[in-house]
Amino acid sequence: MRLAPAVARAIWDADCIGIPTVARLLRELRLEAADALVHSLTGRGLRSLLYCAERFSDLRSPGLPAPIFTSCHLHQDLAIWNCYEELLDDVGDVVFISCHPGLADLMGTRFGVRVAASLILPPDRVSGPFVAKAASESIMLPEMLDSVIERIGDLPRGRLVLIGAGYPGKILVSIARERGGIALDLGSIFDYWLGLRTRSYLDIDSG
Repeated sequence: MRLAPAVARAIWDADCIGIPTVARLLRELRLEAADALVHSLTGRGLRSLLYCAERFSDLRSPGLPAPIFTSCHLHQDLAIWNCYEELLDDVGDVVFISCHPGLADLMGTRFGVRVAASLILPPDRVSGPFVAKAASESIMLPEMLDSVIERIGDLPRGRLVLIGAGYPGKILVSIARERGGIALDLGSIFDYWLGLRTRSYLDIDSG
């Protein structure tokens, strides 16, 4: 599998796509002069994203309805607003896909969900230093993606699937949806629930 094209397809075919908010764009702009987001690598990345978002229909598979665009930090916002309790209330069996062996037990205790399956993957470069098993892993997720997809099997059908698997995780979200699940990419919020401050913005409790 060619990873980059598959990830791009999974992103632009999603029902809901997270993008940076206006506040993030303003952080990059020089307001004292005319600016076109060209003065930094990040600015050029944001400009490219805006270009693609305006032309999503050219990047999306034919026949799909228009996506919903939301904040790329929605998963964090839902934690700040204490919305996960309501989201996970009475959802039935849940499938977890992450690099955290203790996630399923924590979710059962914290949110009372029933765990249909918890697939444990190698950590990405950000979560790796915080996950004890990382040191013994020699195969990274992109190299074992096909076997992960095989392990997913028919587990998503009729279930909520919560995924935190970094860059290739976008593909797993798409696979779970194709196989009859409702799939959400919660990313680093799993780290937050487990007390791992892998990103600076995960200091949610201090806000």
